[in-house]
Amino acid sequence: MYSIVAHHYWGRPGGGELVVSSAAIALDRAGLSPILVSLSRFNQRDYIDWYGIDITSYPQVALNLKLNMFALYMRLFIWYPIIKAINRYSDVRIVFIDSPTYKPMVNWLGRGY
Repeated sequence: MYSIVAHHYWGRPGGGELVVSSAAIALDRAGLSPILVSLSRFNQRDYIDWYGIDITSYPQVALNLKLNMFALYMRLFIWYPIIKAINRYSDVRIVFIDSPTYKPMVNWLGRGY
């Protein structure tokens, strides 16, 4: 069983990144293997240095966008890689998203998410 932990930009240390990496650990301990979802690829090893949190064993589903200076707009498109991850992993039980920009995913709610 899988969980999806989605954040628009995992590539820098901040409060949101601490929350989502901690959520990934908590979901893993609850028996739901986390899939880390983002709009751009990131180095999971950085989380060991930043927070002492090891998320290196979790798979990553990311687009290859390089819009670091447009993080506000990136939040608007986080739904796209989430749906990509749901389609790739068949047994997703929970989607954790730290942003209110999930409206394009509303149709997926009837599937049990």
